Amino acid sequence: MVLEDLGIPYRFIAPAEMGRLNEFEALFLPEATAMSDEEIAAVKAFKGVVIADYEIATQNEICVKRGAGALDEFFGVKTGNCKLKKVKSHNVPGVTIEQICRGIEPVGGKALYEADGAPLVIVNGKAVMLNFSPLYNTKREAGFRKLIAKLLNVRPAVGLETDMAVMQTFYEHGDTQYICLLPEPHGANWRELPFKSMEAWKKTARLRLPKAGHLYDVREGKYLGNGHEFDIELTPAHGKMLAVLPRKSDGFKVALPSEAKAGSSVPVEITAGKGHHVWLMTVDNHLEYRKIQSSDGGWKFTLPLAFSDTGVLKLNIRDSVTGEEKKFNLEVK
Repeated sequence: MVLEDLGIPYRFIAPAEMGRLNEFEALFLPEATAMSDEEIAAVKAFKGVVIADYEIATQNEICVKRGAGALDEFFGVKTGNCKLKKVKSHNVPGVTIEQICRGIEPVGGKALYEADGAPLVIVNGKAVMLNFSPLYNTKREAGFRKLIAKLLNVRPAVGLETDMAVMQTFYEHGDTQYICLLPEPHGANWRELPFKSMEAWKKTARLRLPKAGHLYDVREGKYLGNGHEFDIELTPAHGKMLAVLPRKSDGFKVALPSEAKAGSSVPVEITAGKGHHVWLMTVDNHLEYRKIQSSDGGWKFTLPLAFSDTGVLKLNIRDSVTGEEKKFNLEVK
């Protein structure tokens, strides 16, 4: 979750993909106690940042205990008999730490922080060991986000300046980038609060794009302008979906007849500017819902009518990014 809040795209990898590690900038190994020799060799050959927690590679792939941690030298530590102990005090700013592993010593690695005299964050080149159990998924603390961002030194997909914890996901289709934001709910008892009450904690955040583009609020169907930086409104627990286009939409046109015969197929043509488009079409009084995609600025299709489809059908075609809508009445005889 911390990577999503930092705006850093990630994906999980299978053991069979360990040979492809150098396609990535960083590798997280949470609770990777049991690792095969092949996986260990792949980690050692990886050129990016590696972040793991205590007891890394202390067992083989079938959970047989190794004599020593197979990645101890890589992380610059010596792993002894790990015993979890409660923490009385530590010096990691803004992070709640309840327990650490007693039995890990820096050997070549440097301890950046300590708790009760034991190392907490040990750095050895690009290898980082976190000698504690993070509580981020329940706490969502800004201090832990800052710690991981500092250790990773990886540029997020977009810049988002806010003191809220915001889950961020990204998707690209052609020359359109989609940005999905979900601010964390406000308050420990948020599950008991009415959804609309979150409006009281609405805040303005600064969004920085890697390159200038035309920004649209997809859910609101609004054009937000052209540029690198934008002030956007974020409301806890309210998702926001944004789209970045290389050009401003010129709208779209629809050609279809005003009348048709029951049982026939109605030709429909949509024309628009260059780039990828997604339109949503609904037909009232008719079981028809269609998502139409085009990468070349237009689309032709037919709308089949049943013999019982008599009367006036109301068609609605909406651009899913810009929110532009066009409505038509089709008289079926």
